[in-house]
Amino acid sequence: MNKRQRVSAAIAGDALDRVPVCLWRHWQGDDQRTADLVRATLGFQATFDWDMVVLAPSPHYCLSGYGLSDVYDSSPLGERTITKHPIKTSLDWTEIRPLDPNRGDMHKQAEAIRLLCEAIDPEETPIIPVVYSPLSQAMRLAGSDVVLRHLRTQSERFHSGLTTLTDTTVRFIDAIRRFPIAGIYYVMDSAHHELLSEDEYVTFGLQYDQKVLTILPSRWWCNMGFVGGTSPMLSLASTLPLSGFNWQSHMGNVDIEKARGIVRGALFGGLGKRTHLQDSTPTSISETVRNLLNTSGGRRVIIGCDGAMLVTTPQSNMLSVRETVQSLVR
Repeated sequence: MNKRQRVSAAIAGDALDRVPVCLWRHWQGDDQRTADLVRATLGFQATFDWDMVVLAPSPHYCLSGYGLSDVYDSSPLGERTITKHPIKTSLDWTEIRPLDPNRGDMHKQAEAIRLLCEAIDPEETPIIPVVYSPLSQAMRLAGSDVVLRHLRTQSERFHSGLTTLTDTTVRFIDAIRRFPIAGIYYVMDSAHHELLSEDEYVTFGLQYDQKVLTILPSRWWCNMGFVGGTSPMLSLASTLPLSGFNWQSHMGNVDIEKARGIVRGALFGGLGKRTHLQDSTPTSISETVRNLLNTSGGRRVIIGCDGAMLVTTPQSNMLSVRETVQSLVR
């Protein structure tokens, strides 16, 4: 099997030569320049030969056009810290307008996708760029405390902002639909019970997720959803047209075996960014991967992390994940 066939079979629950594996990370500094982001992503793939390539820009690539400012200050996740939230009052949501995806940081991300597709054969290796949900974008534009206050006290104004963010996201999808990617990695990091009730997520999250995901091209067969928190709303997320889900499957109240009865498609995860990949040892990680595959039977599983890895993750631990999976080739 090549990588595309292997990931497709995992999504469908078909027999595999081995379970697919994919780890990914942010590229602090390099994510500010298109060529550098592509070069970093290609170098990472050349070293570890993952079964999917997740193209991870700065999480704010879709928001700088609204006036968001950020800086890198040594975050272990490689993400940039927001220094200016452009949304201050509830009226600000009614004043933002859809952005042009052919300009600014969104255009840089589209160019990175194009260059990556030229450097990696997409018929051999699935490429999935990161796209943030409208609610995830709103949380970054205003900060979670402000968003929670606005959605509970000024819902009409907040809906206006979400509609604009959805419009911009759909425009970005239209701008990249010409590229031969396998799908997108769709971040819904607000879809958890620690932050919102399910009714709130249905009202302010799910309906906008549906508007984005239902316009994806049918040829994009590998659309992975990320659901945040230790109490993720996987049951709600499973109603969306996604090929699989990534979440904190090693902790919280939904492990991979429980999720098997909740969601369709691939169960992407099993390893914690800190518990396993950062703080464990290569031997222990190898045992964790083997135990995970023994208990799951390896069907509908893609070995991965709970989102992006820490940038301080030891290479020996990443190599252990890759080598353990490879050693299980049938």
